[in-house]
Amino acid sequence: MPESNKTIQRQTNYELLRIIAILLISLMHGIRSAYGSPNILNSVSFVAINAIGNMGVTIFILISGYFGIRFRLSKLFTLWAIVLFYSLAIFTYNTLNLPPTSILDKEFIKNLYTALTPITSATWWFITSYTILFMLSPLLNKATEHITRHQFKYLLVVLLFFYSASPTFLMHSLSDTPNGKCTENMILAYLIGRYIYIYGMPSIIKRHSLMIFLSCISLIFCVNYFIFDPLFMAKDHNLFIIIGALCIFSIFSKLQKLSTGANGLIIKAASYAFPIYILNIFLIDLLEFQYIGLRADNAFLLYYLIVQCEIIGISIIIEYIRNMIFSNPIKLIGKAIDDKTSSLIDKII
Repeated sequence: MPESNKTIQRQTNYELLRIIAILLISLMHGIRSAYGSPNILNSVSFVAINAIGNMGVTIFILISGYFGIRFRLSKLFTLWAIVLFYSLAIFTYNTLNLPPTSILDKEFIKNLYTALTPITSATWWFITSYTILFMLSPLLNKATEHITRHQFKYLLVVLLFFYSASPTFLMHSLSDTPNGKCTENMILAYLIGRYIYIYGMPSIIKRHSLMIFLSCISLIFCVNYFIFDPLFMAKDHNLFIIIGALCIFSIFSKLQKLSTGANGLIIKAASYAFPIYILNIFLIDLLEFQYIGLRADNAFLLYYLIVQCEIIGISIIIEYIRNMIFSNPIKLIGKAIDDKTSSLIDKII
């Protein structure tokens, strides 16, 4: 019997997993300068972090699929407002560091237009793909609740074959990006999350999640480090990345409820996950100088981790300030949008 009618609320074990997923993505982005390092410790760390770090996006979307995205135009407006704020803030910073003569030239106008349209210009691929997923979620939710279990399995098998197994074993990527960072794979991860919510985790993963996870990581690491390129299997659409992400999800689903104090702290910290992702590459570009020159040195990892802490701290401060200034106006506008459009949205979806 499908479990789609049961009431489910956000749980701190999954909120903690959201935080870990974002940290994995940040760690993966930050260690990019260790690529090809002659230092064995640094090169091993690069391969290992990429092996698990690429699971971050899949984990994040699995959680969204499990709980189900609940579409409201106010949520879409809030997402757009947050992304626009950071897009314009980064554009302003970059503009202030340009020579005065470059202001209002063709490149400036092009960059301004891109900054004003961060979602459709795919400034952050994840945000663009997530927005598309968000807008399609009512239809995806309805479809998955009305098809049979066998039909759902068939849907997942077809998508997994073409968008995961094919690039993993045949090296034929059907997406525009060779590393699987695309809308198709995000929808696939979301549908897997919906399946787990309705029918439960596959028993083999549920029983042996830790062993399968370690096997996936070991396989990815060995293939990437000893046989092919360090990033050969560290891709979002790689089948073993998806299986590994499922195992992590299964492990966290078994965690017991944490203390009340820890619950509040984790839920609050999880609200900063999105801004940390948005600011991540920008802040790495600014702060990477602190360790990039040490890529052949044993001190590289220490400075790299220090900068990661700096990135998280700066992101939290900026988001805290943004939230203080803009949170209430955005909520008021969002409420007005929902009040005006709720009947129309109900008719459509």
